[in-house]
Amino acid sequence: MAQRLTAAAAAGTVAVLAPLLGGAAGWANPAVWAGTAGAGGSTGAVGTTGTAGSGSQRTLQQPKEGVLVALGDSITFGYNLDDTNGNTTPSHAAYPYQIGKDTGYSVVDLGVPGWDSQDLRTALGTPNFARAIRSATVITLDIGSNDLLRLAGQLHLLDAQKDPTAPVTISPEQQAQFAQAIETFGANLTSILTTIRTQTQAPIILYNLYNPFPAGTGLNTVTERFEQAENGIIAQAVQSVPNVALADVHTRFAGRQAEYVRITEKDVHPTVAGQTVLAEAGESALRTLGLPSGGAGDGGADDAIGLAAGSVGPGGGSVGGSLNGSRVSLTVPAGAISAGTEVDLTSGPTSAVGSLLSKGQRAVAEVGVNFMAFVRFSKPYTLTIANPSIPADAAVFQITGDVLTPVAGAKVTAGQVEIPGTAGGDYIVIAPEVQTVPGATAPETGLPVWPAAVFGGMLMIAGTALVAAGRRKRA
Repeated sequence: MAQRLTAAAAAGTVAVLAPLLGGAAGWANPAVWAGTAGAGGSTGAVGTTGTAGSGSQRTLQQPKEGVLVALGDSITFGYNLDDTNGNTTPSHAAYPYQIGKDTGYSVVDLGVPGWDSQDLRTALGTPNFARAIRSATVITLDIGSNDLLRLAGQLHLLDAQKDPTAPVTISPEQQAQFAQAIETFGANLTSILTTIRTQTQAPIILYNLYNPFPAGTGLNTVTERFEQAENGIIAQAVQSVPNVALADVHTRFAGRQAEYVRITEKDVHPTVAGQTVLAEAGESALRTLGLPSGGAGDGGADDAIGLAAGSVGPGGGSVGGSLNGSRVSLTVPAGAISAGTEVDLTSGPTSAVGSLLSKGQRAVAEVGVNFMAFVRFSKPYTLTIANPSIPADAAVFQITGDVLTPVAGAKVTAGQVEIPGTAGGDYIVIAPEVQTVPGATAPETGLPVWPAAVFGGMLMIAGTALVAAGRRKRA
C-alpha cells in the first residue's frame, strides 16, 4: 500500500530541493511555491553562537596567510544574490567570502550551481580541483541537496499539485528509490572526504542541510523527513574523519526561515542574512578545531582561482567569463548533449603548474572545464581562450595528473587558442620561453646592440680606408 505523507511529501520534497542548486535542466517549478510566501513558524532553536549580525561572535584571529577553498553547490556559490552577474560568478556576499573577510583568508569559491555529491566526487579527481585542494589552508564543504532533487525530477514529482499542503502519495517503490539516493550520497560523501584527505590534512568544515520552510507547513514536515537522513550521515562523517567539524545550519535556520531564506521570491536559497548565518556557523566550527578568537581580518576579496559558471542544454549554448587575465568561453553545439548540464570554468595562476614545464617553456594560461558527472558528448565542444600573451607558436596540452598530453585539433593564433573536447579537462597553453638579453634590440635577436654597433662602425671605417687607398693607387 502506498503511504500518504501529509503536506505533499513528494511535491514538497522536490520543491524544497529543486531551487536549492540552481537548475541547468529547468527542474525548479515556481507553481509549487503558491501560498508559501511569508509563512510563519516558531519552533526550533537558534544556534548558541549568535544570529545574523552578532558581530561579537564573528571575530577570528587573522592568519598570517591562508586560503579557504569552498566546495559545494549554489548555496556556496551565492545563487540569486545581486552580485553574481546573472549567476555566472560567485557572490562576494556568499558565506565563504564572509568567512574570508572575518578571518583574513583569501577565498577560492568552487561552489557550482546544480551539483550533487556525485558531481563533486568526480570533480575532485580532476587536476584543477586537486590543485585547489592542495593549496587549501581550510576547506568548507556543503553538498547533498541535489542528490534528492535529481531523483525527484526523474519521478516527475516537480509536476505535483500546486497546493503544497495537499497530500501526495508516494509508492513503496519510490520510497525505496529515495532511500537508495540517500545511501549513494553517503558513499559519495565518504569518497569525497577520503579524496580530500589524500591531498591535504587541512581542517574541513562540513555543513549539514537547513530546512528552508517554516515549521507548521507541510513542506517543512516532508523536508525534515529526508534531511534527517542525510544530516545523520553528515554527523557520522564528522565523527569518523579527523580534523572535521560540523557547521550546524539546520538548527540555526529553524524558526527563522522568513528572515534567512528567499521565500518571498519563491526561492529557497539564502538571503544575505542567511549567508551571514552560514558564515557564523562555519566560524563557530573553526573554533572547535582550535582556531583562536581575536581581531577580525580583512581578507576574502581576491580569488587565487577564478570560476565562471553557467548552463547549456541539448539546444547548445555557451558559458564564459574573464578569468586570471584571459577571456574564456565554452561553446556547445546543438545536439551535442541529450540533457542539460551545469558547466564550470576555472583558471588558476600559471605559477601553480610551473612544475609541469620543461626548460625553455612558459605557461601562458590554464583553464579547467567540468561538467555534471552524467554528461556525455556526441559532438565536441569548443573552448576558446583569448589572451594577448599567447604567441602564434604556442601549443596546447591537457593535464592528466603530472603528465602533459598535446591536444589534437587545437588551433593556435596570436592571442587566442581554440580547443576541441568531448569531456571535462584541464588545459594549459605553453609557449617558448623568451630570453631577453640586456641591451638587445628585441628579445628574438638575443644580440646586444652596442657591440654590434661598434663592430659595424669599425667595418665602415675600414671599408672607407680601403676605398681611399685604392683611389690613391689609381691616381
